[in-house]
Amino acid sequence: MAARKASNHSLLEICRQLDITPTYWYKLEKMESSTINYELLKKIEALLPLNLDIRFPEDLEINNLNGKKMDLSQLK
Repeated sequence: MAARKASNHSLLEICRQLDITPTYWYKLEKMESSTINYELLKKIEALLPLNLDIRFPEDLEINNLNGKKMDLSQLK
């Protein structure tokens, strides 16, 4: 919420630029939404004055809880 208020954009302008509804934005702010896609996170990071520091491992593989490798190369 602080990043939104610190920006020069209104809530409606932010939502228009992100192509989301104000209701969805409020759910994100209140952490009532359990999922958000990577592309939307990157758009939010570019639009608002904040740094989410979202990174994936360079080799695009990580171990999951079962010890199996997960291939992240298909993530967008």
